[in-house]
Amino acid sequence: MQPKRRLCIGAGVTLPLTMMLDGCTSTAVVLQQSDLPVNAVVNASYAGIAAATTNGIPHYKTLQQALDGAPVNSTTPWRIALRNGRYHEKLEVTKPHIQLIGESRTATVITFDAYAGQKRPGASSTWTTAGCATLTVRAPDFAASNLTIENAYDYLGNDGKAADDPSRSNDPQAVAFMLAAGSDRACLRDVTLTGHQDTLFVDAGRSYFASCTVSGGVDFIFGAGQAVFDLCDIISRPR
Repeated sequence: MQPKRRLCIGAGVTLPLTMMLDGCTSTAVVLQQSDLPVNAVVNASYAGIAAATTNGIPHYKTLQQALDGAPVNSTTPWRIALRNGRYHEKLEVTKPHIQLIGESRTATVITFDAYAGQKRPGASSTWTTAGCATLTVRAPDFAASNLTIENAYDYLGNDGKAADDPSRSNDPQAVAFMLAAGSDRACLRDVTLTGHQDTLFVDAGRSYFASCTVSGGVDFIFGAGQAVFDLCDIISRPR
């Protein structure tokens, strides 16, 4: 097995590596400190009123509620702790300095199953590749650690259908995580990103992935942004 190395991809990779990271390495170290205070707690089993406080910390059942409760223009990290559970949510981060900290990399899962050719709810248009991500970031200084982000669309089931099957989609792209316009200095540590086609869409800004796993089967890392993968596992899934 080859040793893990730092890999840089995207436009502008001739820039000095320090400019590419631009402080993200220090953020990655901070994300490992579990004793730091959090600003909100998300628990899939929570049955109380959204934003009700325990020990001064607001609690929520869904991550969307916690994102809605975050400040609009924070200049310091806003840390959201996610308890173990499967959070079936399609999310966009539009506020700066959001940090997501999972309780367990394997048991804290943000998941959705939208795909490019699927009709948007209540609309005649489809999600398209740029719209189908489980989690999309559109703001700077996003960070996440110790959790999984997946697109759970049944890509293999669709792939196995006959070409003349009317239920077969010709647009099965299903993004798990997208860095879109507005994102910069994104930092992920100890995060698993999983899907099949187009798992990771790095389409804007600079990003740093440390000790992460990215898995997929078709074009599963792509986009126009700049990314550093430091000691990461890149896994090609069988079709």
